[in-house]
Amino acid sequence: ADSMAKRIQVLLRCIIPRLENGTVIQEVVVAPCEKGRPGSSLSMLHCGHSSRHLVNTTLAEQPVVQLLASHGTDCPQTHDAESFVPVASGEIPWLLWEEAMRRGPVRVSLLAAAGPHERPAVVGCVLVTVRNAEIGGDALLDTSPIHLKVWLENFRFSQSLPTALEAVYIVAKLGRDQEIVAHLAKEGQYVDGGELVAPIGLSAVAEEPCWRVDVDRQILVSGPVPEKLFLQMWRGQELLGLAGLPVPVLTKKDMAGLSVPGRPCVEVTSENLTVAATAATGTGDTFGVLRVKVYAEMVSSRQLPSPAIDTAAPEKDLLVRSLQQELVPADPE
Repeated sequence: ADSMAKRIQVLLRCIIPRLENGTVIQEVVVAPCEKGRPGSSLSMLHCGHSSRHLVNTTLAEQPVVQLLASHGTDCPQTHDAESFVPVASGEIPWLLWEEAMRRGPVRVSLLAAAGPHERPAVVGCVLVTVRNAEIGGDALLDTSPIHLKVWLENFRFSQSLPTALEAVYIVAKLGRDQEIVAHLAKEGQYVDGGELVAPIGLSAVAEEPCWRVDVDRQILVSGPVPEKLFLQMWRGQELLGLAGLPVPVLTKKDMAGLSVPGRPCVEVTSENLTVAATAATGTGDTFGVLRVKVYAEMVSSRQLPSPAIDTAAPEKDLLVRSLQQELVPADPE
C-alpha cells in the first residue's frame, strides 16, 4: 500500500446485490480514496464513504468490495471508473455483514486479482461498518437524486471521406430504457481545417438518477449508474460509427457546486469523443469526432419528461425538434 499510495490513484468499488420485483439487481458505489492524511501512515488509504442500501441477507450473491487503481502515473486526473483497473477484491459474506451490524467494524480481506501465485495473495483489507438504518436517525444521510444531463454540441467529419452527412443521426443511450435521437443540423455547417463541422445543439436529461448525493455533507452515496454512455451514428438502417463515454464519479468540487443556491447543475466532463468507424463506412479506424459535455443536475424542482416510446423514426424526429426548440431562443420581433 505504501508504494501504491505514492505512485497511483486508488478507488474502492462496492457491489451490493438486492432484490427488486423478484429480480436480483446490483447497486454499484464507487468512492475515491485519500492518501497522506496528516498523522497517518502511507500504508493506510482513507475512503470515508457512507451510503444506505436495502439488502436481503438470504440472497445467494454476496456483496463484493473491489480495489481499483489507475493504469499508471500518467493516468489523467479523473475519477471515471474506465480509467482504472481492478487489482484486488474481496467478498463480504452475509454472516460477516450481520456480525458487523451486531459487533461493529469488520475487516474484509482483499485478494490480488491476478499474478503468479498458486493462491491469490492478500494485498490488504478494508474496514467495513454496517448499521441498521432504523438506529441512530441523526446519522442518516439526506440523499438527493442527481440526474445526468448530456449536451451534444457538434460533429466533425473529414471532407475526404465518401460518406455524406445528409440523413445522419445519433442515438445516445442514457439509461436502461431511455434513448435520445439527434440529427445533424443542415443549417450552420462550416469547414474548419479540412473538416466539415455540423452543429447538433441537443440537450437531454436522463429520466433515472445517475448519482445519489448528500449535498450538504458533500458525500457521494451511490453512482454513477450507468458507468458509461454509449452513442451510435446511423444513416437510415446503416450503422456508421460507435463511441463510448465513461461517466465520472462526482468529486467534492462537483458536489460543492450542486449545493450553491440557484445553481442546479455543474459540468463534470467535456470531451472531443472519437467515433470509431464500422465496416459499412469503409473509412478506416475513425469516422469523426463528437463534441460532448456531461452535467450533473438536480431535477427535484422540475418536471422530467415522460418516458418516450421509441418505436418509429417520426416519433424520434418529434422528440429532437421539441428539445431543440427549448434550447434555441425565438428570434426577436
